[in-house]
Amino acid sequence: MTNPAAARVLRADILAVLHQHRLLSTEQIRRLLDPSQGLRWFQRLLRELSEQDLVAHVPYIGRKRLWLLTRRGAASVAALPSRADGRPSLAPEHAAGPVLGQTYLVNEVGLSFVEAGRRYGHDCGPLAWRHQVEYQLDNEREPLVLDAELEYLLIGSGPTQLASRFIELDRTDASVVRLVAKLHRVARLYHQVREQLVWREFPGVLVLLPNGRTEDGRQRMRALLSLIRRDPDLQQVTISVGCLPLHDPFAPVFWRATGAGSGGELVNWLGHTQAPQPKLAVAAGGGEG
Repeated sequence: MTNPAAARVLRADILAVLHQHRLLSTEQIRRLLDPSQGLRWFQRLLRELSEQDLVAHVPYIGRKRLWLLTRRGAASVAALPSRADGRPSLAPEHAAGPVLGQTYLVNEVGLSFVEAGRRYGHDCGPLAWRHQVEYQLDNEREPLVLDAELEYLLIGSGPTQLASRFIELDRTDASVVRLVAKLHRVARLYHQVREQLVWREFPGVLVLLPNGRTEDGRQRMRALLSLIRRDPDLQQVTISVGCLPLHDPFAPVFWRATGAGSGGELVNWLGHTQAPQPKLAVAAGGGEG
């Protein structure tokens, strides 16, 4: 890409997605904004933004680096009327420790939905999910905080449908009982808002285990599914449990934890056993940086 006007738009888009998603690798930014472009082009744009003190990076696993907005970059995005999200972005001094891995993985989940949207002809753009969403529960001091909330437009031969999901990653350093207690708070939110016109449909919950394919992870998943399925207070909320990495949310890779058919065959994020037919070809690209 050599068009200066297009490069300016893409630089602005990079700032917008970093504001929304806090920490992104170069490859994640490329996959989000324009997978048809090579990685070197995005490396160049990020270098230019870094020279302007709008973005900075922190080291991650291996040689990977995660980009985030500087204070100046956050201020430049916040000044725009059409900014992605009104909340403050992640401060550079807070981009350390567990925050790095948690944010990176949540963004990988979001990216799997963006890429599915392209693959199946649906609408799921680069800003389709929000991190650390908060809801205040009645008679509780502490808000309910979930890792992310995602909105996805299903476009097909029938009416367009909005599907939304809360995304919660399992913390292996916390007990399964603690995760179930959080799901109880989601159920209380459901009872609190079900009579209000806040959503067309209350979001289901996708619980994802980063280590779900190891033996310890499989044992943890079995324990989690057992606790959820035997809990009558959770049955009015759609809860599905899967593993990371999530390559295609439309593939049958989730276990139904609640509702009809829980305990049976694997389903996709919508509860179906089969994926739709791909509609669009997805441009290939590669590399990490």
